[in-house]
Amino acid sequence: MEPTSNNNLNPRWKMGLAVIVTAVVIGGGAYWYANNKAENDKVALQATIDGLNNNVTLLNKKISDLTPTTTATPITADPTEGWKTFKSNEGFTLKYPPDWVLTPGNGSLDVPPLETADLRSPDGLFIRYTGPGSGALAISTDSFSCGQQSVCSIQNVLSVDTLKVPNHGSVELVKSLPETISSPEIPTVTDINCFKMDLHEPSGPTTTPKVGTNTYKDHDVFYSLLSKSKVRFSLGISDYWVPSTTSGPVYTFKCAGLTPAQFFSKTSVQQAETILRSLSY
Repeated sequence: MEPTSNNNLNPRWKMGLAVIVTAVVIGGGAYWYANNKAENDKVALQATIDGLNNNVTLLNKKISDLTPTTTATPITADPTEGWKTFKSNEGFTLKYPPDWVLTPGNGSLDVPPLETADLRSPDGLFIRYTGPGSGALAISTDSFSCGQQSVCSIQNVLSVDTLKVPNHGSVELVKSLPETISSPEIPTVTDINCFKMDLHEPSGPTTTPKVGTNTYKDHDVFYSLLSKSKVRFSLGISDYWVPSTTSGPVYTFKCAGLTPAQFFSKTSVQQAETILRSLSY
């Protein structure tokens, strides 16, 4: 019996084999296409996500650039809250603690401003407001002539701070040591006043205090403020004393033996500085 050749395969088998081959080819192609498409879609999706993230980053940066930077202003307590107010005929006001005593005066009767006043702390520190006395100074002058060619006075200034006085302008808060007087007629002496703290409006460079030693020839500087009365008035701490236990008007200076740091750290002196800084018109 002769072997059967392919050509003699049953037509049904041939058709079945063709179908199987075709299915394998189509299935393989479909799998390759689907797998390749999924990979491409994944890459495209990741690129889209990266693009969105970049856009979000840029948008946040623009928002940050457009948002104004604000610094919170610290709220500080008013050191003069609950204090009393002194108002002068000159037109200025001062705030002072309730336990300080105000003693108004009639002032110098021969020159304006016809007013003086003392603010006294419980331990004896004075802030004194007064006109220039009989030697009235013009508003453009803040020095007295010493009538000599040598050094008139030496002021050792500890600090100078510029204050902006509402409705007035700039004035200087000057802290200094007691003044040293020098002249051929009398030995060098130190002013009996304690450390000083004055408000001042200098008339020019020659009377503008600087930190350190200020030597004045032929004149003495009168720390003073400009007055609406066309003369100057003074405003600063005066003698720091309390009445002694002896009879009569004898006083003991409480600043004796204190260093500048010790003096200016005293509660009453710090309150006095706040009072002077409260100057307003």
